[in-house]
Amino acid sequence: MQAPIDNILYLLPGNGGFNAWFDDCVPHFQTIIPRPIELPGMGHNPSKKHKSLRQLADALLEQTEPGHPIFAVGINALVVLHALAKKPDHFSESILLAPVGAFLWQRSFVKVMALRPIRKTILYLLRHAPGIFKRKFTDRDWPKEKIARMGKGYQLCRSFEDYFDFTTPMEALDFFEQITSRITLVWGEKDAVLNKEQLTAWAGILPRANLNINFQADWGHYPYIDDPRGFALLMEQGLQTFPANTKAGRLKLASMVALPVPKVQAITDDAALNELELQDTQRYAIRASTQKEDQADRSGAGLSTTYLDVRAAEVKFKVKSLLKAGVEEVVVQPFISAQSGGVAFIRNLNMELEWVHGHPQYLLDGQQAPDGQFLWSAKKGYWGQEVPEGLPFPWEELKDILQRTLKAFHYMPLDVEWLFDGKQIWLVQARPVTRYAWKRSLTSANIDELLPDKVSRMMELMQQGASMAIGRAYAAWDTRCLEDNEPFTVAFEDASYINLDLFLSRFADWGLPSALLAKEIGSYVPKVPFNLLHFLKSIPVFLKMLGASRKSISQLEAEVKEWHHFWTEEMIGEISQAHLAFHLQRYYAFMVRRNIHINAALSSDPFSFLGSTKSVYGASENKYWRLPYESDPATSRGPQQATPPPADFPKWTGLQWFAHKLGLPGMGGKYLEVREWFRDENMKVFYHLHYQWAAHPLMQMHPGARVRTGTFFENNPDKVAQMEGALVIVPGKVEGIIGRDILIVDVLQAGNVEEYRNYKAIVAKAGGRLSHGATLLREFGIPSAIIPQASNEWKGARAMLNGAILEKLEN
Repeated sequence: MQAPIDNILYLLPGNGGFNAWFDDCVPHFQTIIPRPIELPGMGHNPSKKHKSLRQLADALLEQTEPGHPIFAVGINALVVLHALAKKPDHFSESILLAPVGAFLWQRSFVKVMALRPIRKTILYLLRHAPGIFKRKFTDRDWPKEKIARMGKGYQLCRSFEDYFDFTTPMEALDFFEQITSRITLVWGEKDAVLNKEQLTAWAGILPRANLNINFQADWGHYPYIDDPRGFALLMEQGLQTFPANTKAGRLKLASMVALPVPKVQAITDDAALNELELQDTQRYAIRASTQKEDQADRSGAGLSTTYLDVRAAEVKFKVKSLLKAGVEEVVVQPFISAQSGGVAFIRNLNMELEWVHGHPQYLLDGQQAPDGQFLWSAKKGYWGQEVPEGLPFPWEELKDILQRTLKAFHYMPLDVEWLFDGKQIWLVQARPVTRYAWKRSLTSANIDELLPDKVSRMMELMQQGASMAIGRAYAAWDTRCLEDNEPFTVAFEDASYINLDLFLSRFADWGLPSALLAKEIGSYVPKVPFNLLHFLKSIPVFLKMLGASRKSISQLEAEVKEWHHFWTEEMIGEISQAHLAFHLQRYYAFMVRRNIHINAALSSDPFSFLGSTKSVYGASENKYWRLPYESDPATSRGPQQATPPPADFPKWTGLQWFAHKLGLPGMGGKYLEVREWFRDENMKVFYHLHYQWAAHPLMQMHPGARVRTGTFFENNPDKVAQMEGALVIVPGKVEGIIGRDILIVDVLQAGNVEEYRNYKAIVAKAGGRLSHGATLLREFGIPSAIIPQASNEWKGARAMLNGAILEKLEN
């Protein structure tokens, strides 16, 4: 650890902590100035800004000067990470002891504490009978005074319960995949709060960070109380660490969670080389582990020399040659004589495998074709194939190891190398997947409705940067999406497309047919059949969706006004591009997540008998913030006018609010109204962004262009799938001239509503029944349909639209 010149070290305890928890260790610091911190709602900090991780992260940044290291514990280590997501260079180093955040949806403690009566009971006991939890605090014999001091912290804490409300699996890890700061992750063998198996997960959660690992065999969750002198000494001398996001680091982490990895010895210098343990009768594999390979954005696979089947007497010479060649770290492992082996690209939806008989090194080097390959998925369907017969390795064992590896690294897609020695499977490599064409379904549907083919750098930045955060939206009612770990959009040929796999994997779990999704997005989707058993098992999920989506709508007005205030009042003056980019992505994630939640409310309530939609487009010609391609802030606007203030939430009657809160049917029309109101409010923000940042480089055009239409597979884009079937939006029978009476468009655009009103009927080649354009056509009662086969060559011909059938008539 390299401390700054003035040697300040910030000390931040976990939930319930206050400055006095560090009283034992503070006197033992000799060369560092320790500064304990109390966040809002803790200890003697009177601030009430403890209702979100963002508020706490902002408070932490305000309470600390940049350029110093920080030590943080548990849940407040998560606060530090949120601060780093916003300001990556604020802390010179972040030393995080057992941070909370990994696998939140699987932890029984989190589920129990979600129940308010239990939460309040535990808080009462922590305040008044902390001795009950002594074995959670420590395995040492603390005197009564220390136990009482722990209780005092909880007595002063006013934010304890709030943490369990806002630390949700959906939002806890937002944008962590973009953090690049120096982070030292520390775990204690005797930690009774969080087990060490979570260590490996953080390599998946923080794939781009300068992440270093330290493991303390004698530490618990409170080392600054257990051994205050030793704690202070370690902070001053520096922790012995190993880098996590390297070949050697990931193999070490995999070993920690009992994955079958041949013993790893990592050599960085002559001192480590002298301590290398070798057996004369053993053969060894020697591999380079450098910062130029195995990173989240660059694989660099095979850039460095690999030595296999090396005699013990030659190992040190080979290692020295690699170190002299500039390799930062060399991995030495026992050589596995393989009967078969191969490579697997794994994600939760599918695993793609190739293998050869014998050792797979020539396969990996590209000098040998695979003897076999197949695609496997537990969800089956288009995600996978049947397992071939006569495999030269035990498939069930390999599948189990690959799935365990994926889970251990927090479901981060991995490129895995494996061997079978005739007795067991061995894991010999695990690196992030950088660029790979999965068997993944992508579509331009909906994006075509909202964005031009060529968008601004700002828009592409928002889409790509917020993609993983948006992909977690379904976790509000189905946490399996966190295991799938699918992004909302995928960059293909330097342009973003919607990732249908994100949605279709949920439909497969819920037993719903994919045809329902096709009707919503207005495009072909791979077939996922109806499954009665899955559907019945998913009823609790549907009920949770009912409640979660309506709760989200109830919070929407306050969130909209907060964001409007943020962009128009707070984000002014000179701001760095990194700071602007972070908030743009944060806002875009909020906007799309809430749209997903609104659509979930619509999908769970198709009835409108408690109120029909009231258009927000009456007098749309006066809404100068609305444009055809209005979702890109760079789209040209007219003369600048004042950014309009946020409008109030649509007015509902008492009966409507009652039905909404109880989840009763009949509110579908009102939810459509909410969706259009929400869209209008977001367009006010985009209008403001356009003029506020008009001269910013992010307003320039992104070089990529969205040239593919419809749906296609990422791994085989030449086979572009067309939409199946037609869809009636507004029923009707209209006869007229194509181009004069009946308008044919490629995709429905809400901003073109005034043009649509000049025609008797509208036919679109793409679009969905829940699209904004479809909503407007229903509001204005214009007969309309989605007909993929409609031809622009009919322009000038007489035709009839009857429901979803467009027929050319004889003149």
